[in-house]
Order: sequence, then structure tokens, then C-alpha cells
Amino acid sequence: MFGHITERFQTIFRNVRGLGKITDKNINDTVREVRRALLDADVNFKVAKSFVEVVAEKAQGTKVLKSVKPGQQFVKIIRDELVALLGTKPESLDLKSQPAVILLAGLQGAGKTTTAGKLALRLKQSGKSVLLAAADVYRPAAIQQLVTVGKQAGVAVYEEGIKDPLAICKRAIEEARSLKNDVVILDTAGRLHVDGEMMIEVQAISDGTNPDEILFVADGMTGQDAVKSA
Repeated sequence: MFGHITERFQTIFRNVRGLGKITDKNINDTVREVRRALLDADVNFKVAKSFVEVVAEKAQGTKVLKSVKPGQQFVKIIRDELVALLGTKPESLDLKSQPAVILLAGLQGAGKTTTAGKLALRLKQSGKSVLLAAADVYRPAAIQQLVTVGKQAGVAVYEEGIKDPLAICKRAIEEARSLKNDVVILDTAGRLHVDGEMMIEVQAISDGTNPDEILFVADGMTGQDAVKSA
């Protein structure tokens, strides 16, 4: 999704940069292409509509600017609004507890285990001691995969084989507490939001471990359905 929308915006920017003059027509033409690019990338209609309205309104002001090239100013407006839409500041994780508990949830095949390893490595590099907990007892080789990514990240993995996921998570937290780990990451099984039994299970894990952070891992191609799944 991001690759596709990047290509579309690069094309739009190339066309806009060459504009020697900003007119109502090329403003309308450009915001129409921006709207199409966003909708094709499965961005919510209301978000796309609000975005192009702001861009069009601000672009009107470029018609009277003399200090910069109009096309470049138009590109800057679109870029600045994209940054504002996606967020201008990174959100830090709440890791005040000892140990802090991070629960990873998401659909099957979304990349939770890989994300767990990358997150563990990032936290380790920031000076945190991390324990990974293998709570996906359903997917074949899921535990072994987490052990592998744990070794690659240089982070210990708590696993008990195929047992009760909630019990595994609770004991992993106790293990992290005894080892004085700063963070424990719970790698849970993938599940669909329509799978009642599996949703009850992840709710039980959340209630039983009281995580400091619940991170929903989604495939980059998921689009608006990620909101429904979350």
C-alpha cells in the first residue's frame, strides 16, 4: 500500500513542480489526483476528503506568493499536510512498570513474531533488558521461530511448548521479574476478529497480564480493515 501511494505522489509532485503559476484549475486537478491516490490506497473517504480540502485551501494562498516557485510551494503544502496527517512526533512506549509488559496481537501472518524480535532488539539497543514470551501455541513452528529471532536479537526467550497461553504469559512475567528484566514481550497467536473463541483467549491474556502496551500488528496492505480488526 505504501509503495503504491508513494509512486502516485511522486508522479503528482513531478507534475506540480513544473507549474509556473498556480491557478484554480491546476489546484483542482492536483487535489483530484491526490484524492484518487488516497482512495486507491484504501484511505478512509472522510480522511481523504478532509485532507484535500485543507490542501486546496492552503494552495489558494500560493497564487499570490512571489518569493518562491509556485509549484515548489504547492508540493510543500501537500508534504506538510501528509506529515500532519501521519503524526509529527513519535509516540513512545509506556515502559514504567517493572517489568513492563507489551502484548502483541494481530491477524495470522501479519508478522507479529518478526515484529517481536525487531522490537526486542530496538529496546535492547536502548539499554533495556528484554524477555520474549512464546505464547503462540497453535501455529506450526511458531515457538521455534521466536527462539530463532530471539537468538538473532541476542534476547532470551521464555517458552514451555504447547500449553495454556495465559499460563505461559503469566509465568513469563514472573520469570522476567525474577531476572529483573525491564520488558517482557508477549508474542500471541494470530486470530481473526470473527473467531469468538480466539478473541476470548486474547482478552483473557490481556485481563490476566494487565499489559502496559497492546500493539496491534497489521500487514501494510491491510487498509481500512485494520481498524475493524483492531
